[in-house]
Amino acid sequence: MKTLITTFAAIAAICLALPVTAPAQEALQTNSDALRAAVDGKKGAAEIKRLSVLVFTEAKKDLGPMPADADKANWDERAKYAQSVVEYAEYALYSASTSAPAATATDLIATLETYAPKSKYLTQDAYLVVANAAFSGQQADRASAFAKKSLTAAKGANPEKAAGNAHYIIGVVAATKNDFATADKELRAALAGVKGTPAMEGPALYYLGEAAYSLGRKNMDRAGADQGIGFMTKSALIPGQYQAMAGNEVKRMKTEMGEK
Repeated sequence: MKTLITTFAAIAAICLALPVTAPAQEALQTNSDALRAAVDGKKGAAEIKRLSVLVFTEAKKDLGPMPADADKANWDERAKYAQSVVEYAEYALYSASTSAPAATATDLIATLETYAPKSKYLTQDAYLVVANAAFSGQQADRASAFAKKSLTAAKGANPEKAAGNAHYIIGVVAATKNDFATADKELRAALAGVKGTPAMEGPALYYLGEAAYSLGRKNMDRAGADQGIGFMTKSALIPGQYQAMAGNEVKRMKTEMGEK
């Protein structure tokens, strides 16, 4: 009996010496494990998003200031683990976005931007996923905002093309709002990146022509106006939906300038 009591006492002492896993830590590990299983099992984007958000939320509790009554060594370990699972959640969202339809990819990248705005996965390309989807969906302000973010983000697979895409979106949005100074600046910057892509080069030259011509007329700058006509003329040579409109605009501009 004495031996049994001694054994129980020894076990109790060992248990007291072991670190206690807080409910928050258990939730973080459970959700992290579930997220990894979802990614490995190629679960749907909705499930990956749900679990990633849970991981971000739980990890945040272990990444803040250390409580006054916490053991520093134990807290540091918890914080290190929390940071590692946060990085995996960032990867999970980005990875899922690369093979998802446009609307789903937009939602995943927007979620990543909300919960981890400094993530290394928020590159030019990631922001342009959202910008292009918003642009196609006629969400002009959202498209322009994300295109601007892409210009200061980490470089993507094709930096020049990505930059051209971003400047193109910003410039076209500005042109549709008659902000010709911004449109002129952004679309000039876009030309190198969109050259050879008719669906973008044609509209870029069209709106740049409108912007340069309007600014030239406003400032009584004949050279600037002529440059605008030149851009519009180039747009009229590119097959696509802007070709006919550009041709008509060239005629109008020349008439206004007293040319035949």
